[in-house]
Amino acid sequence: MSIMKIVYISTAFPRHQNDRINPWLFETIKRLLHKKLKITVFTSSYKGLKQKEIDGIEIYRFRYLPANIEILTHDVAVPERVKMGIKYKLMVIPYMIAGFLNSIWFSFKEDFDIIHVHWPFPHIIFGLILKILKRKPLVCSFHGGEIIFLGNLPYIFKKLFGTLLKFADFFTVNSSFTKNKLMEIIRNTGENRISIVPFGITLKGRNEKNYKENKKGIRLLFAGRLIERKGVHILINSFIKVRKFFPDVELIIAGDGPWKEKLENLCAKFNLKENIKFRGHLTSENLEQEYKKSDIFVLPSIHDKKGDTETLGVVLIEAMEFGVPVVATNVGGIPDVVKDGYNGLLVPEKDPDALADAIIKLIKNKELRQELVKNAKKYIKERFSWDVITERLIQIYTSLTKAKDIK
Repeated sequence: MSIMKIVYISTAFPRHQNDRINPWLFETIKRLLHKKLKITVFTSSYKGLKQKEIDGIEIYRFRYLPANIEILTHDVAVPERVKMGIKYKLMVIPYMIAGFLNSIWFSFKEDFDIIHVHWPFPHIIFGLILKILKRKPLVCSFHGGEIIFLGNLPYIFKKLFGTLLKFADFFTVNSSFTKNKLMEIIRNTGENRISIVPFGITLKGRNEKNYKENKKGIRLLFAGRLIERKGVHILINSFIKVRKFFPDVELIIAGDGPWKEKLENLCAKFNLKENIKFRGHLTSENLEQEYKKSDIFVLPSIHDKKGDTETLGVVLIEAMEFGVPVVATNVGGIPDVVKDGYNGLLVPEKDPDALADAIIKLIKNKELRQELVKNAKKYIKERFSWDVITERLIQIYTSLTKAKDIK
């Protein structure tokens, strides 16, 4: 039996083994390699990087600008980068032109059985070039943020990309929420061409919980980008009520972002600096340690002013894997991960009192925390384990190649 060859198209890809760019994509590919699939990544360069391989994964990096200004991707997500000024918006033009031309060259240079595009807005264009020139099946994967970004653009862009997406053979999405958003754009496509395939965690979870013995106080944890839609300002407001009941409670905020200063000022305003600690961006190892030392994980995501929200909540899966009970808001794709009262607690968004009450409930009830953790372990093993994820992807690839052979 011949080895199935797949090209993955992505905005960015890790530059070294410890690079935290799309770690779940890195992990997915490594696990597919172990399943005897051959993967080549088609992605952009960064500051002239000519790297062709990392950890056994073949990479084709296309250049789009002089090395000293080739910074549209990697360090900051592109949607955030283009908000930083007109020069970054202008970088999109050479990026798309170079990607277009390189996809033509790549199609003649490489051989493959499947094209798998991640973040189809705008990379569906590169994928369609390969599909047309090589006559191979095209899979598009939406991870949430890009489809919300597309939804906020003028109608002509939504119509254009909606038309282009109809040429894809199959779609994967990370949650039910993302699936519904996608179906709004590609109407009359058929649900049988869309499958929910989330991604797993890239941290090393643990089963034992003996680290909590003889521990003073309760430690809450938030991890994520410090941006509006993460709702950390709501969490800080709810913390005021929590501290009234438990004066020695501590909140750790792990992450960085444009809202950091605003959030620090909010803590100072309410005299919470002794109880709330900002840890900044953490390495994988340091984040693992924070999970291990925490009693409750909180994800207070909201819909921001542009309608953007959490499309899955991988940090919730990570917390569950580390045996930490979770409290989260009932928005976006979070209900795919958290089943209220079974493996965590859900509360309405932008409601500091409801969030505080749920946290207080868990602090007071150790038995409930243990029950939620037990159920969470079972749930994520069934829905979010890497074995389940990779097997589903292989099923999709196999069915598409067989369908092409029949034609």
